[in-house]
Amino acid sequence: MKKAIFISCFLAASYSVFSHTYKEDFDYSIVFGGCFEKDIVSLKINNTSIFSEYKVENKNAVKKGNLSLTQAKTKIHLYYNGQQKIKGRVNFSYYLNIDVKVNNRTDKFKVDLRKGKVLLIENCQAQDSLQKKKKTTIEQLQDQVILL
Repeated sequence: MKKAIFISCFLAASYSVFSHTYKEDFDYSIVFGGCFEKDIVSLKINNTSIFSEYKVENKNAVKKGNLSLTQAKTKIHLYYNGQQKIKGRVNFSYYLNIDVKVNNRTDKFKVDLRKGKVLLIENCQAQDSLQKKKKTTIEQLQDQVILL
């Protein structure tokens, strides 16, 4: 009898643990990473303005988080210099058309979110450039970034 109770408890516990599917609570996150030196930044996603002319200071690549945003199911949480703003969500399928304007220079990116939902945007000096010309890049990650 004890064995039957043990087995039924084991099966019930297994069912409750493995029957739930993992549900992510965000659509995508964008983090403005290193190499921003008091740059004036604007962002559009799918032709929707998210913010305009924010000053970003993030020279140290370790200290990411001066400017970031996360789109949840119903809204966008925008974090800027320790404050949070709420914006309406942006409609999309699997792709985002991202326009990043840094100091009056606009770069356009098309991102497939199936390759990663976390986007790191950096504005670092181009490696192949002899001048101090900066290049805006986007890197996609599968896991969320823990900000320091």
